[in-house]
Amino acid sequence: MVEQVKPSFECVGTPQSHLREIVHSSRQVDHEFGNDLDYRVPAPTAAAPVWWIDTEDKHREPAAPDATVETAYGTVDLFDLEAGEDILGVDLENVGIVYKVPLEDDGVGDVRMWDSLGRDDPADWRQLFSKKLPTEGDRVVDNGRIRLMLDDRDGSVDAQEWDPDTEEWTDTGLADDQSADVELLDVDVLEIGMVRVRCQLTFDVAGEETILDAIVHSGRPRVQFTLAPSEDEAIPDSLENWLDPIASTSLVDPVAEKTLVSRSEVRK
Repeated sequence: MVEQVKPSFECVGTPQSHLREIVHSSRQVDHEFGNDLDYRVPAPTAAAPVWWIDTEDKHREPAAPDATVETAYGTVDLFDLEAGEDILGVDLENVGIVYKVPLEDDGVGDVRMWDSLGRDDPADWRQLFSKKLPTEGDRVVDNGRIRLMLDDRDGSVDAQEWDPDTEEWTDTGLADDQSADVELLDVDVLEIGMVRVRCQLTFDVAGEETILDAIVHSGRPRVQFTLAPSEDEAIPDSLENWLDPIASTSLVDPVAEKTLVSRSEVRK
């Protein structure tokens, strides 16, 4: 039987009708890599203007970045939500940012997930937009500052860092330092978002399973590892020591989400 389908597409918005918005539902995570509290969320440096937004009543105020970072895909500004909390005078949970950005710069700083297809040249990789798609090679999570390379076929994890001076990716040597008693058993892709990708990694550590969530955030130079909710034991020393060079020290996962907001909602 052959069926004919006539799809219909509708534009969600245009720069004249909508602005980009970053919202969050920050949470504390569980790890032993440090105790920093980093509430920063990203926007392309090309975005202007940028406003703090009260996500409840849509009141807005001009926003200034806390830092600017270079990525392989362009420059990204990071905005500290705690600064927005002070400026807006609202609870942190109600703070976001909205901004206007040229369409060609909208994806700068986005987190990408690739299937390496078993090839070394990134030009040959396939970008993954669905967590359900099967892969032929390593799963690579890439925010333009760090690439996390996950291979549960041979049980390894590797990473590359972007060097803005040479404009090249450099090997961290993580795979070479993998402990003999640590093996990656499984990669479960939980979320593929525009500014945040989360995978659950199951490791065999000296015959015992340890499950970690690995989160790559837009604009951040390191991966956030946290114990899975079902885990009630500390991260084994051999696993913790191995991942430490690429692990974020922040205990805050902003759970940032990039979306659209109608200009009519934020007009003064």
